[in-house]
Amino acid sequence: MTRGNSSSWVSRLLFAVVMSGGMIAPAFAQTSDAGVDIGGHITVLRLSEFDTTDIGVGVNMTWHATRIIALDGALTWFPGDQSASLGNRVARQQRTLGLVGARSGIRRGPVELFGRARVGFLRFASEDPAVCAAVSVVPPPLECHIAAGYTAFATDLGGGVAVDITDRLRIH
Repeated sequence: MTRGNSSSWVSRLLFAVVMSGGMIAPAFAQTSDAGVDIGGHITVLRLSEFDTTDIGVGVNMTWHATRIIALDGALTWFPGDQSASLGNRVARQQRTLGLVGARSGIRRGPVELFGRARVGFLRFASEDPAVCAAVSVVPPPLECHIAAGYTAFATDLGGGVAVDITDRLRIH
């Protein structure tokens, strides 16, 4: 994508996520009291092996089993960069990232400091198989293997700060 198109796309997407979150919050008000948080996110994925960076959108859910332990999950979709050159097969591919794991944190008023460990998958959508048909190298390059569609193991070890803005809005 060109720089102008990507910022416009991200702005529209961020607006849509914020607006949809505001509309569905009243419907989930009852589950929020039971210890479940449901929200949306925008994620940046860097694949240094292929020199590509993607912006994706997704949903996340956290079930607070106790005051300090929670089950945390996320599903994120990356559209790929269709304006990338045909030679950059991986940048053009759509990807799906799914993660689930444990989260622990401490809360003081509206501020929560948390850490989490999650495992899951990163699925590369299949591209046209003809893109690598002429490759005669054995074994084929990693790009060709992934272009056929590939699922990789994924991990996320990190944490952050969450701040309650209102009863129904939290920023991480």
